[in-house]
Formats: sequence, C-alpha cells, structure tokens
Amino acid sequence: MNTRKKIILMLVCFFASIGVACAYPNITEINPNVMALMQEVSITNLEANIRYLQDLGTRWDQRPENAIAQKWLFEHYKNAGLDVYLHHFLPKPDGDTTFEDMGNVVAVQVGTEFPDEYIMVSSHFDSAQDGGIVVCPGANDDASGTSGVQEIARILSKHKFKRSIVYVNFNHEEMGLSGSRAFVHYCKDNDINILGVFNLDMIGYSPIGKTLEMYCLLVKPADKNFINYYVNTSNLYQPEVPMEALGDGTGGIGAGDDIMFLSNGYSAATYIGDALGMLGHIYSEPCYHRPCDTIGIGKDTAGVNSMELVRAYTQATLVAIAELANNGLTGIDDTQPNARITPNPTSGILHVATNYDQPYTLAVYNYMGQMLLQIDNFVDGELDLSVLPKGFYTIRFSTWKGGISQQIIIR
Repeated sequence: MNTRKKIILMLVCFFASIGVACAYPNITEINPNVMALMQEVSITNLEANIRYLQDLGTRWDQRPENAIAQKWLFEHYKNAGLDVYLHHFLPKPDGDTTFEDMGNVVAVQVGTEFPDEYIMVSSHFDSAQDGGIVVCPGANDDASGTSGVQEIARILSKHKFKRSIVYVNFNHEEMGLSGSRAFVHYCKDNDINILGVFNLDMIGYSPIGKTLEMYCLLVKPADKNFINYYVNTSNLYQPEVPMEALGDGTGGIGAGDDIMFLSNGYSAATYIGDALGMLGHIYSEPCYHRPCDTIGIGKDTAGVNSMELVRAYTQATLVAIAELANNGLTGIDDTQPNARITPNPTSGILHVATNYDQPYTLAVYNYMGQMLLQIDNFVDGELDLSVLPKGFYTIRFSTWKGGISQQIIIR
C-alpha cells in the first residue's frame, strides 16, 4: 500500500468566525504515523480518569469538589509539558472575600509554523446538581469527554505540530454554558483564529446489544464541510466503529458547549449523548443527570457502560486533530535551523543565538497566538522584552526557507 497521504483539498479558509463555509482536507489514505498515535489511546488511562472524577461524588460548580477536579486537571496538563491557564470569567461580588471563580482549564500546545491558527478539543468538567439535593457523579456527563481530552493531550503533547492545539475543559456548562460562553467571547473579541472545535460530551453509553457506532451532530449548514472532514477521517482510520453525521443542519439538536462556538460563527463538531434522544429515532441516556451516572461496564442502566466507545471517540478525535494540525505527521529534520535563547526563564532581557547565516524575521506571540511584536532583519544578539507582562510567550524565527519556534517564560 502507498502510505503517503494524498491531500486532495488543502485548507483554503482559516478564519471561520466570518461565517464563511471552509474547505478542509480530504484524507484518502492512512498515515502510519497518525495511526500509531491513535493506537496509543489507552482504555486503562481513560477509565482511570473517569473513575477519579466520578469518585469525587459531584463536581457541581458550587461545591468544593469542583475545585479539586479543576486543580487535578491543571496538574495533568502541566505534567504533559503544556502551557496551562485558568480562564476566570465570573465577576467577584463586592465585599465577598470568600468568592472563588474556578473558571475554565485551558492548555495550549503552540504550533511550530502557524502558532496563531488553532484547533480546539473541549469538554466540560462540572457535573449536574438537581435542585442542590441529588448528587450526580457525572461519569458520562462529562467525565467521559474530559478523559478523552486528557488522553489526547497526553499523546499529542509529545509531538510537534505546525498549528496550535488548545485543550479546554469548561466549567459551568450545567449552569447555562457560562464557561464556554465567556471563553468564546474572549476568542472573538481578540480575533483568535479557530479552524475548528471538537467537543466531547457524554461519549460512554451504548444500549446493550447494539453494535458500537459513533455519531456527530450537524447543527448548522455552514459546518457541513467540517463535519464531513471529521466523519470521513474517522471512518478511514477505524471503519470497525463507524461514525455517522446526524441532523440536517437546521438546528434543533445539541445543547452543549459547541452551541457557543456555533452561534458565534466558529465551526464545531460535537457528540452529546442525550441529544440522540432529542432526534427521536436513536435512544436516550437512562442515567442522564441522575445518581446512576457512574461506570457500569456492560450494564444498560449506567452512565458509562462501554469503555470501547469512549476509546473510539477519543481515537477519532485525535486522528482528526493530528491530520488538521499538521496535514500529516512528519519527522523532525535535525539539519533544520536551531535557536538558543538565554536566560530562560528571564526578566525580559534575552540573548538570541541561531545558526542562521543571514538576517531573519523575529516575532513574539502570547499564549493565545496573538503576535505582539515583529522585527524584520533581526540578527543574533540582545532582545529586550521587559515591557511585556509576566507569562508564557513564543518567539518565532523565520526566513524564506522556513522557520522555528522557541517558548520562553518572563517572570
């Protein structure tokens, strides 16, 4: 078999927020490097992550367990070597010294060539609370999706990609989608260039006796190209668990964090388990927002009853991200230019040394990929970034032959 991927249709539209339908790659042959990444997805890891979140009892945003879950997720991405941030969005009430906005957990893997082009994968880590009385462990809603995001980050963070990947665990989904609403508004207000969002929500339930299948919801006609890319790529890599697009693009289905992206013009692909019941011809989740939303492998009345399905959704999403982020995974050429930045971390005054034999363009990006500074015809020597606030930054060095990126910390 010829394993070299043929990209029939390259990306021709990168800024989805203008509301124009984008064209995405048509992947027709399996890339063995991407397949190898897909096969790294571990049911053991997925189940362990779900059990940890489930065993907290609840992750309702007004309970201390929510804060425990958030800190645990933060450390997970930090240990993977990613830049991790807490996106706070709730105003602090006047005079309330005990108020704590736990916010969203955002981890960024900066792209090597196009750091300001983003692919996002998301879930929500809070769980429901029925009138403040009934505890909902939220194994399927949405520890399952959150575990998928964690596993994708664990695997992809070990590799370099041309475009940036953002791993987001939203808070307050069960309280009117306020976490994703605030995050999307931040992205739109700051012209964040999002190529697409993969949202995983309730990916662990399948009726007993039913052949495993995956579904993706088509909510808006403008997202058909993106949905087709997701479905076709998934079916190429794992035809044994087929994926089908549901809906005709006229709306009326889906009620998760993807809605916030879709309503603001971004392309989003999602699976929300209970949305299938809304369509009237598939099935409903028996433990949706109930205390029985726990892991019960092989049980019909359980939240997560198929870890194979959780793995399949995670694999499908990992493949779609890897293909889109890099148009195929390639090896790193040791003969490529390199750069050294010292000291790092720094107070702002840096010394830059590269193996370029000519002046080059130097650009500085913040953690969300916004370019803050560009210097043309830069040569090795001192770089003063002391005017920038403390935080994580990416410095991009480029010539007409290509470029490389280095991350720095200003403290």
